[in-house]
Amino acid sequence: MKEQLLKKLLTLLLASIILAGIISAFLLFLFQKNPTFQDYIQTANHVKLNILYLIGGMDFLIVFISLFLLIYLDKNVFTPIKNLANITSEISKTRNYQIRLDPQLNHNVNELYQGFNQFLEQIEIHDVAKSQAEDAVQESEIRYRSLFQLSPIPILVYDKEKILFLNLAAINALAGSFAKDFIGNSIESIIHQDCLETFLNPNNSIEINEFKLIKKDNSIIYVEAKQNYIEYKGKPAFQLVFQDVSERKINEQEILKLNQELEQRVIKRTEQLDKINKALEKEITERKQIEIELRESEERFRSLFNSTLDSIAVWNRDKEFVFANKVFIKLTQIDKNNFLKLKLESVLNHLPELAKLFSQRITHIFSNPESMQVINKILINGNEKYLESIFFPILNANNEIILAGVVYRDITERIKSEEKIKKYTDQLEFANQELEAFSYSISHDLRAPLRSINGFTKILLEDEFENLSNDGKRHLSIVHDNSQYMGELINDLLNFSRLNRKPLQKQNVNIKTVIDEVFETLNLDIQKSKLKINVDSALNKTIKADASLVKQIYMNLLENSIKYSSKTENPLIEIGIIENDGIFFVKDNGVGFDMNYADNVFDVFKRLHRNDEFTGTGVGLAIVKRIITRHGGKIWVESKKDFGSTFYFTLE
Repeated sequence: MKEQLLKKLLTLLLASIILAGIISAFLLFLFQKNPTFQDYIQTANHVKLNILYLIGGMDFLIVFISLFLLIYLDKNVFTPIKNLANITSEISKTRNYQIRLDPQLNHNVNELYQGFNQFLEQIEIHDVAKSQAEDAVQESEIRYRSLFQLSPIPILVYDKEKILFLNLAAINALAGSFAKDFIGNSIESIIHQDCLETFLNPNNSIEINEFKLIKKDNSIIYVEAKQNYIEYKGKPAFQLVFQDVSERKINEQEILKLNQELEQRVIKRTEQLDKINKALEKEITERKQIEIELRESEERFRSLFNSTLDSIAVWNRDKEFVFANKVFIKLTQIDKNNFLKLKLESVLNHLPELAKLFSQRITHIFSNPESMQVINKILINGNEKYLESIFFPILNANNEIILAGVVYRDITERIKSEEKIKKYTDQLEFANQELEAFSYSISHDLRAPLRSINGFTKILLEDEFENLSNDGKRHLSIVHDNSQYMGELINDLLNFSRLNRKPLQKQNVNIKTVIDEVFETLNLDIQKSKLKINVDSALNKTIKADASLVKQIYMNLLENSIKYSSKTENPLIEIGIIENDGIFFVKDNGVGFDMNYADNVFDVFKRLHRNDEFTGTGVGLAIVKRIITRHGGKIWVESKKDFGSTFYFTLE
């Protein structure tokens, strides 16, 4: 820059000299050409020479002044400006704001340098502060990105078009290998169709929703997620923070499965208790009601879990408590606020026998994943208790045992009741046996004199009938008929008493075959009465029962229907089965009866019609009920007077 200024000044000096020469030449020209000047010169030749000297002196003075100006400007203007330019160039290249200009003698230049140095000091202070701020921002950004990237919670950033960023936890949760597996894809590519609308239209950024996400391998995971509006790289975006809750879903399903298994066991156990003691019907009814409520919702299941009469507890593989209901806590008297995650032995240290029992069974369950039902007698708080327990495994989706549980109850009172019932049952059975033996003996002993009476009346009717008066003939006929009727009563009574002595011989029995055999036996009566009988084809099935007794059932029921349909204009008998319920029936359109007397039809010697209307002993239906009861079934009747009767029964 200085060289350029010097060139300009030299050019200016040369121009000044040339201009001075031109002025001198112009003046000489005027002296020579202008007469006025010539006259003057002639009169004053001595002055001409002085003028020339004056012009030369002026040229020298101009040159001197120009050189002086050039030197002055170089020292006081050009050199300081060059220094400023050099310093500025160096600062722009190195960005070193610590460079300073040296003080100068020239007051003006020195003030300029001091002002420039102060300017540099301000820039340096600003640059240091800016650099520190940028370093802090960069360090904060690196720290935040590291925390964001290494966070164990899956985080994902997206906009309306694509996925922008996701951390390592999110990549792992979605079964990816790298971020590029997802970045750039539409957010809809990982949202299951079932919850896409809810996801794309969140109610607010505070609410936590449950979604189904699609992993890279196309499998489904359940997540709890929160969506936030954020700014990402200066543009609006969304942040999705989610947590995989698939395992919790699996556990809920396992608990539901356990609930269903528990329901089935409760139903089965309830039926057993019903057979043992009808006095427990109220409790069974309440339990069935609870079971219905169990199926209605998961919340009601949890309520039942704590309100059931059974004690329930669940442990993990380390025998640490995972759950215990209120009954368990009450019976074992443990601290309800301090037992979860604690070892079984430490929580039940005041009940060593119970702790030992549970510990052994839990070990067995984890070794052999099968449910087991046991009854144990143990000592609790100094009292002997009978505990009925069901130990069961809880499996995950891979059929791996994750927990072991127990459902148990104190059945001490029930055991005592059963012992009393058994004692009373044994006494009753002994009394029945004696009564049956007595009935058999009486019936057998009555047959001999009755046979004599019947024989002699028959002889009199055959040999002496003509010699008897009319009253004698009538009286003798009454004696003969009643002796025969008494014989039938004795036979039926003997048959009835034999039922309990004869053991059941269950085998495969085809119902249709049994009915055909009964038809062969009753063929004459059927033809005589011209009955119409419909037999359901569904009866061609096999059941487990005593064949001879099943035949006796159908024999007695058909004889009953034939007898009470004999006075009907178009007698019809239907034999069938309600297949889904396993209920057999025999239906007729006979005389029927009033249902107020329905309970009497199955009692021995109880008849609803006079003997002169319909003959019979009143034992046939009692025999049918006894046979069905021995098979574990039930029998009941529906009837309407003048519209017939239908007898229903089950055999299991």
